[in-house]
Amino acid sequence: TNQVAGKIDLGESPEGVSSSPDGKWIAAASEISNSVNFIDAATGKKAFAVKTRGKNPEHAVFSPDGKLMFVSAEEADSVDVIDVKRRKQVASIKVGDRPRGIAFRPDGKVAYVACEIANSVYAIDVAKRTVIKKMTTGTFSNGVTMAPDGRRVFISNGKDANVSAVDTETNEV
Repeated sequence: TNQVAGKIDLGESPEGVSSSPDGKWIAAASEISNSVNFIDAATGKKAFAVKTRGKNPEHAVFSPDGKLMFVSAEEADSVDVIDVKRRKQVASIKVGDRPRGIAFRPDGKVAYVACEIANSVYAIDVAKRTVIKKMTTGTFSNGVTMAPDGRRVFISNGKDANVSAVDTETNEV
């Protein structure tokens, strides 16, 4: 019908939204509360929220297996890691200033995080929760998306008016 079917109150300033691979959860990062809200997709009701260390979270992205969520925040230099089953933050991975977009390789082994102020993208070993490589991509690196086959990750560079393509096997632009 192309009509609004309902609304879910999440408080002030919800930002990035994602869905779990199994379709059970919809997650929304909330800047003001420094948390990620988890909405039960079946009921359309907020089930719980997880506080994050990073101030003003903007992106909250599920790993391909749905067990973890990586969260970037506007006023941070790290990516927060949430264990979805345990409903809590379990780690923080240091990256560059103002992490933004996040994408996982389809196998879930590596995540890529663009850092706007650092003008870089960080490849992260998900299991070890460590940075594998920092890549300079362009000015104001922001949006990130993974090719369906996982062979390339694409990063928008806001002030350069272009997109960088990174080979995910070599982690080279």
